[in-house]
Amino acid sequence: MEFQGSNYQCEYCKKPHDGSYGSGRFCSKECARGYSSLQNRKERNKKISESCSKNAWQIKYKNSQKYQEIESKRIRTFKDTYNKKRQAKKVVAGGDILDINNQELEEYRKTHPICEICGRKETTDTSGLGKPNKLSVDHNHNTKSFRGLLCQSCNRLLGWYENQHENIERYLYLHDPEWRNGKRS
Repeated sequence: MEFQGSNYQCEYCKKPHDGSYGSGRFCSKECARGYSSLQNRKERNKKISESCSKNAWQIKYKNSQKYQEIESKRIRTFKDTYNKKRQAKKVVAGGDILDINNQELEEYRKTHPICEICGRKETTDTSGLGKPNKLSVDHNHNTKSFRGLLCQSCNRLLGWYENQHENIERYLYLHDPEWRNGKRS
């Protein structure tokens, strides 16, 4: 239904109408909704294009040689500072803060690459069937003092022994006459 002599023209579809809908701006509900979504899209696109133009110089700058040099220098400085602070920190083992720092521990690892009890070497090779034999930090849980490096099995056994040594000594006293007479110590 088209109105020939009408003064009203729909702002969305540009057809003439009688002015009875939307204060005379639109010919129907569909045109009013279409116009609204069109305006929202235009505003969104405008905001996106503005943000892209603001970031364009950043993108161009970040790809430049000068930026790459500055950034790599900043990262190197950060890593050096981080490593120095890390080396100066005390070693934490089993939730205890020990009397040795990371740098001293690394030096000790270099000079003592074997288990203090069984003599197994520390390995980082994973070509075998099991996990690598990384030596564990052994320490006194009461005094928090560093005692040495142990392989995982010796570390577990030593922990078990420390918890059970009274029972073991009682058993030996009762069942071994040499222990009872003081010949063993």
